[in-house]
Amino acid sequence: MRKIAIDAADIRILRALQQHSQLSKTKLSELVNLSPTPCWIRFSRLKEAGLIRGYHADIALDRIANTTTVMVTVSLEGHRKENFERFESYIFQVDEIVECMTTGGRYGLRPESRDAQPFRLSASH
Repeated sequence: MRKIAIDAADIRILRALQQHSQLSKTKLSELVNLSPTPCWIRFSRLKEAGLIRGYHADIALDRIANTTTVMVTVSLEGHRKENFERFESYIFQVDEIVECMTTGGRYGLRPESRDAQPFRLSASH
């Protein structure tokens, strides 16, 4: 993949978007200390280059229902590509898993659930 050169103003734009998600053109330009038109041109270039992949909302689930967040570590038997693909395919179907990280063949999962009991078991499957 081709790399794109960015400068300090581009970094300020990306940082502002990370912290505040969607912003108006005026508000973004104020935050990064650029006038609106040059700021929007830079924003458009960064977006077209694929540096801005989307916008996300941080949902306060605790305001909707009582939830428990747990951390689960999973080690797969064998480090074959098929095992990783099958496991990843499965976890993307589990609504309770809100985050998944992998390092060196181990997965760290962050499920949120009304009850932590199902996650207290340690099993080899």
